Amino acid sequence: MENKKEWPKWVQVLLAVLLSVVISGGTAFLVSDQIVEQGTTNFDTIVLSQDLTVGDDLTVTDDATVTGDLAVTGDLAVTGNNSAATFLNLTAQTAISVTAGAAITPTGTYQPLTSAAAVTCSTTLCIADGTTTGDLLLLENQNASDTVTIDGTGGNVECKTDVVLGAGDQLLLLWNGTNWYCTSGYDNS
Repeated sequence: MENKKEWPKWVQVLLAVLLSVVISGGTAFLVSDQIVEQGTTNFDTIVLSQDLTVGDDLTVTDDATVTGDLAVTGDLAVTGNNSAATFLNLTAQTAISVTAGAAITPTGTYQPLTSAAAVTCSTTLCIADGTTTGDLLLLENQNASDTVTIDGTGGNVECKTDVVLGAGDQLLLLWNGTNWYCTSGYDNS
């Protein structure tokens, strides 16, 4: 049987203050900048002024407030409402060079496009299927002179008509699980 030393409460509080971590509820204490549980993983409050690294799932059943940046590698699932106080920033992916008759396979929400000439994507599968219902896709033609035409009347893109993206033009689409639906477009001419 392992003999765990229970530190006096005043030592736990002192360590918490010294390491800028305040814990209330539960019986957690700190050792070398790490929270070590003592019989519970259910804390009322944990306030950190340093980094928190979670090696597996982190579930928050009430409010979570992040001041500064939140970096997520992998999926971030939010149930309920969420808000951004300033801007929702979409990172531009590496531009895809569109070729005539080929499908566009986006690598993220904000997908820049280029081409070596005026092109029309495939009429059977213009844009590769989305991953999850609700995916947003913002296409932007970054070519200075050549157009990229999105077949909006066949395959899995529903725009009621073909969409011609000139220099700087954008098209926003929503994946419904079966098709990409045009939600808005911007003609920069």
